Amino acid sequence: MPRAFSSGKDVRLTASMADSIAELKKQLEEQEEINVTCQRWFFSGKLLTDKTRLQDAKIQKDFVVQVIVNMNPPVIAN
Repeated sequence: MPRAFSSGKDVRLTASMADSIAELKKQLEEQEEINVTCQRWFFSGKLLTDKTRLQDAKIQKDFVVQVIVNMNPPVIAN
């Protein structure tokens, strides 16, 4: 449903309005092999949290969501 841009690439994902960003991150990981921890999703200039649902952010079919990919995520020490 929404289109995600990653490194200038146009990627289309299948989604319902009830899907969360976390679910879509997993879908993008499966489709493009981009780890979910490396993805930051933005819509209308705002960072989308994992719990945000498409309906909450008013993201509709064919709207563009920007995905920033950090290929070197920070290492969390235990």
